[in-house]
Amino acid sequence: MGASFVTGVQTEMPTQDIDSSDQVAFIEAGVPGVQFFAGASPDYHKPSDTADKLDINGLVKVAAIVREGVEYLAERPEPMEFKGSTEKPAGSKPQGGERSVATGLMPDFAFSGKGVSIAAVGDDTPAKNAGLMVGDVITAIDGTQVEDLRSYSNMLKQHAPGDVIEVAYTRDGEEKTTNLTLQAR
Repeated sequence: MGASFVTGVQTEMPTQDIDSSDQVAFIEAGVPGVQFFAGASPDYHKPSDTADKLDINGLVKVAAIVREGVEYLAERPEPMEFKGSTEKPAGSKPQGGERSVATGLMPDFAFSGKGVSIAAVGDDTPAKNAGLMVGDVITAIDGTQVEDLRSYSNMLKQHAPGDVIEVAYTRDGEEKTTNLTLQAR
């Protein structure tokens, strides 16, 4: 928690549980786990995320934070005590199996309000074609409230590529809706 102070690199801690990344299996087994995420990119998890798009200065900052954390843990006389919960939060069971659709947006994982804030929108994607923009906050899909990232993901698991969903969102305090045609993930 003091890594930002020591390194001078600004960090944020997500306020929502992110239950679909690599560290989750460790946490569910009672082993402390952490995820480092350097920010949104429309190419995230896509073949178009090529080496020429690497943010070298950003990598140096991430390495400084990771180094500080590793040194802190290595110098502890006792192992770090697990203080989390191995129980899955209510409503965390995935609904509808694996998600087979994509919207073309990257959520803001540090957003702490209701809904899902958009951090990035890919070019020529369903989100872009539906008029969604960075900073918009998705509040409902097909009339059902989006509480957080988990509920958003579970809603998308109920759909197939080609489905058209109605997305309610806020932009600059104004409520809006748009139709979005989901694509294969």
